[in-house]
Amino acid sequence: MLPTPRGATQGGKSLSDRSVSERGEVPQPESEGKHSPVAVADATFCELVALDLGIKPSSAKTAVLDEPTGRVLGVTSWALDNSEDPHERARMVIAWAKKRGQER
Repeated sequence: MLPTPRGATQGGKSLSDRSVSERGEVPQPESEGKHSPVAVADATFCELVALDLGIKPSSAKTAVLDEPTGRVLGVTSWALDNSEDPHERARMVIAWAKKRGQER
């Protein structure tokens, strides 16, 4: 028979004492003032977006190159949800980019 686990009030260790290292060796970026870099759309990502939308890679690059990938995925989803026509989707994402001031 296994012994009954003992809690902190019974002379054992609490779960938090057992699961966290004594020196707190897991770095916490927020506590150090560091933030993870935001992933941005590169040329390869833009080509994948173009395939998904059925538009020219050049249109995708014009619209979303160097934009945060999360934002790009949102725009892609929005365009797919609102139009079945690839030409219209291309116009939509380019108009979105112009509105954001990102057209190159």
